[in-house]
Parts: sequence; C-alpha cells; structure tokens
Amino acid sequence: FKSNAWVIDCGGLQGSLPYLENTELRTFAIYGHTFNLNNFTSTFPEEIANTRNIQLMNLSGNRLRGTITSQISYLTQLVNIELARNFLSGTIPSEIGFCISLTEISFPDNSISGPVPSQMGLLTALTRLELGSNLISNSIPTEFGKLNILTILSLNSNNITGVIPTEFGNFIKLTNLSMSYNLISGQLPSELGKLTLLSELNLQNNNIQSTISTWICRLTSLRWLALNQNFLSSKIPSEIGFMTSLTKLNLQQNSLNSNLPSEIGLLSRLTLLNIEENYLNSSLPSEIGFLTRLTKLTLQKNLFHSTLPSQIGKLTNIVQLYLQENSFSSTIPSELGNILGLSQLILSNNSFEGYIPSEFVRLSSLSDLQISNNKLLLPDIYGSTICEKITFCSNTWISRISCAICDGSLSSSPSTTFTSSPSSSETETSSITKTSSVSSSPTKTGTSTSSETRTPTKTSSISISSSITITPSKTSSRSASSSPSPSTSPLFLVELSLTIQNIGLSYLNGFGPELMRSAVSNNVGLPFSYCQIVSIQVGQVNKKSQSKESTAVAIIVFSLAVDNKEKMENLKSEISQTSLQKSISNQLGTDIYIVSLGVRTETSSNSSSNDSSSSGVAVWI
Repeated sequence: FKSNAWVIDCGGLQGSLPYLENTELRTFAIYGHTFNLNNFTSTFPEEIANTRNIQLMNLSGNRLRGTITSQISYLTQLVNIELARNFLSGTIPSEIGFCISLTEISFPDNSISGPVPSQMGLLTALTRLELGSNLISNSIPTEFGKLNILTILSLNSNNITGVIPTEFGNFIKLTNLSMSYNLISGQLPSELGKLTLLSELNLQNNNIQSTISTWICRLTSLRWLALNQNFLSSKIPSEIGFMTSLTKLNLQQNSLNSNLPSEIGLLSRLTLLNIEENYLNSSLPSEIGFLTRLTKLTLQKNLFHSTLPSQIGKLTNIVQLYLQENSFSSTIPSELGNILGLSQLILSNNSFEGYIPSEFVRLSSLSDLQISNNKLLLPDIYGSTICEKITFCSNTWISRISCAICDGSLSSSPSTTFTSSPSSSETETSSITKTSSVSSSPTKTGTSTSSETRTPTKTSSISISSSITITPSKTSSRSASSSPSPSTSPLFLVELSLTIQNIGLSYLNGFGPELMRSAVSNNVGLPFSYCQIVSIQVGQVNKKSQSKESTAVAIIVFSLAVDNKEKMENLKSEISQTSLQKSISNQLGTDIYIVSLGVRTETSSNSSSNDSSSSGVAVWI
C-alpha cells in the first residue's frame, strides 16, 4: 500500500497486520469492535519506526500480543494512539516521553504492568489519558502535575498504590477523573477542590482514609460522585446541598456517621442515591421527598430510626427502594402505594408495626417485596398480587391468607405451619400445603379440605417461615362511635352474596376482585382490610365472538367484619342492591348487573369452621 491512510473498521478479521514500510503513512487504523474483535496473531509492530510521519494510530480490538516497542520514540508527530482491548503486556516504555505531539493515549483493557513512567509528564499536550483495566502498579509520579490541560484521566482497575498527589490540583481543565478499584490510600488532597470543571469523580473501592470535606462540595459541576467502599468517616457535610448538578451519589460501605443532612433534598437532579452500610443514625429527613427524579434509593444497613417520612411517597420514579436493616419504627406509610413503577421494595429487619397498607395492591410492577423481621400485622395478602417474590417471615398474621398467593412456591418448604397463640389452655394449629389443593386442618374441630383448579398468578416465590404467630380474636373496650382498630380481630361478620350476570371473565381475575372489594368496602363504609372475598363461583359462560370478551354468571361472596352487634344489624339493613351495583360498576369501569343479593350474619367464633369448609378464594385461619 502506498496510500497515506489505512483505515479498516471491521470485526472478525484473522491473520497478521501488514508490514509497515510506507514512510508517507499518516493514519494507521485497523480496529475491531467491542463485541466483535479481530483475532490477529501479530505483535505490536516493531517496524513502527519506518512510519515517522504517522499522526494517528488505532489498533484497538485486535488481540495483539507482545509489548509496546521502545521504537515508538521515533513517532514525534504522533497525535493519537489507541491500543485498547488487546493482550499487550510488559511496561509502558519510558521512550514514550519523546512523543511530544501526543494529545490522546488510550491503552485500557490490556495486561500492561509496572509503574507509569515519570517521562509521561513531558507530554504536556495531553488532553486524554486512559490506562484503565491493566496491571499497573506503584504510585502515581508527581510529574503528572505538568499535564495541566488534561480533560480525562482514567486509571481505574489497576494496582496503583500510594496517595493522590497534590499536583493533581493543576488539572484545572479536568472533567473526568477515575481511579476506582486500586489500592490508593491516605487523605483526599484539598487541592482537588480546584478542579471546578469536574463532572465525574470516581474513587470507589480504594483504601482512602479521609472525611468528606467541605471543599468537595465546591465541585458544583459534578454529576457523578463515587466514593463508596473506602474508609471515609465523620459526617456528611450540610454543604453537600451546593452540589446541585449531581445525578449519581454513591457513598456506600464507609464509616460515615451522624445524620443525613436535610440539605440532601436540594439535590433535585439525583437519579441514584446509595449510602448503604454506614453508621448514619438519625431519622430520615422529610426533605428526601424533593428528590423526585430518583430511580434507585439504597439506605440499607445503617442506624436510621423513627418514622419513615410519608414524603417518600413523592418519589414516584423509584424502581428500587432498599430500606432493610435499620431501626425504622411506627407504621409503613401508605404513600408508598403511590410509587406505581416500584419493582423492588425491601423493608425487612426493621421495627415497622401495624398493618401493611392496603394501597400496596396498586403496585402492579412490584416483583420483590421483603418485609421479614418486623412487627407487622398481616390481615390479608392480596389475592391479586403479581409479585414474583414475597418474603414476610417473623411477623404476626391476622385474619385471612388468600389462597391465590399460594400459587407460587413456598421458598422454605413444601409445607408451612401457622400456629396461633393459645387463648386459654388450648393451642390451635392450621396448615397450608403447597399442592394443587389448599388444605386447612384445625385440630380443635376436625379437618376439612377444599380443592379447585386455578390459573397460576405471576407469584413464583413466597417465603413465610416455618412458624408464624396468629393473633386470636379478642373483645375490645372501644366506644361505639370509633372504627375497628386494626390491632384486634373483629367479632361479628356479615356475609354478602352477590349474583352478577354477564360479567366479563377478565374482571374475575387479576385486579378485578380487589376493585370490587374496594367498591364494596367504600359503599358500606368499612376499612378495606375488613372487607374480604370469601369465594368466587363461576356459573354459565357465554362465549361471544373473538372480538369481544366472554362473560359469565358469577356468585361472589364477601365477608364484612364489624366489632359490635349493633353495627352488624345496621350494616345488614342498610345494604342496597342498587347502590352496590353502581359502586362496583364505577370501580370496574364497566356496567355490571346484580341479579340477586343475599345477606347473613354470624360471629367470628363460628366463622372459622364455616369459612374453612367452603370452597373459595380465601380460607379463614
């Protein structure tokens, strides 16, 4: 070839590089792609000295072997050299210091070892230096401080030791500094505070022993700050609120303590906040609710306590929320039900108490819910849930467990036993076995089993634990005007049976039953958790044309719970077929027709045997 430019942009090539003898060559670029490398048997060309006029060399992605020859010193006109994604070994030759025209050096993803030569400090025209993912060792030479027009410096994933030189403060044009996954130690030099153009500072996974000094907060152009997996101590300064350009902040696995400053709420552009595994020991500031662009919030393994602020429900873009292994107490805020795109919600190992909010039924994207090891009361796990993984070990189970939830596999064992606290000298035990049928076996009154074939829900993994306490019904000394407290079980039940004609089959699956349950509870003025679906029986099915949905006659039985007989009688007399029909139609968004309505009453002392003997969606335990 006699051309002054060789450019081959192609992957999958084999063989050897061409011999270089063209003294007029200006551009030598033969490179593969990240996912389609070339497979040359060549080494780095020793005859490179024949091309002393070369200005651009790109041999990335070729699987070249051998070392970078010292003959590179003859390339005094070389401006850009790219050798990424090869198998180059050995050291960077000190002769590279003669290539004084170089503005860009990129050698990442090789096996280059040894120290960075101090002669690189002579390359004062350098704007980009990338040496990441090699085996470079020793400390960074102070001569680097002469590279005062650098904009990108990447030394990540090496074996670099020592401290960050104070001469780094000369890099006043630097925008990206990455030295993660090394063995760097010592303090963060305050001279880094002069790098006001920095948009990325990545020092994660080193041995840095320092504090987050206020000078860091002067780096107001930073968009990504990663100081995780070091030995940072002391508190997060309130001045962090000045870093309003931040989109990612990662401080996990350090020794930070004290409180999370309320000024964190000023970082309104954050999409990721990770402060996992520190010693932050205050309540979570309500200003967290201003971080409305967050998609991932990781606060686990700290010492946060007190109430989880309701403002967390304003983070409607959150996909992953990790709050486990803290000391949060009080109730779980119902506002979490507003985060409709939530996929993972991890609340385990805290001191949450009270009921799981009924608003969780709206979290249709939730695939992983973990609430183990709290003080929660679980009145009803919604039969319409589409979680793939639910973990609620070591809590207190109240009222019903929906049989639909058992369509997933119990992660602890094929059979899980639920044991209630003895109300006198007797102990009551019931079991749920993961088979094609749902079995309930009370030891006090014999055994009854109901079985039906159901289409599996999306649920695939449920962890319950081998023994869960079930609080027995107790008489409460509340005034007649107060609503039933969720901390005690109701005493009186009203069974409401609705026969609905021509209802679409889709409304009997998924969220349909829960929407009907919500409509009924609102219509009769009861809390959502005190209105349960006992059974759904489908009668004659009318299969329409393919463009329309099949309909059916369905009998849906609800159980309404109240805490005194007077309320039970009033509820029984006030139930209206017309009003219920309107409420359910509005909730479903389609007209339904209630053909008949039946009402009967009973006390909860009889409900156990009655419900457990009936075939349906829920089993009373």
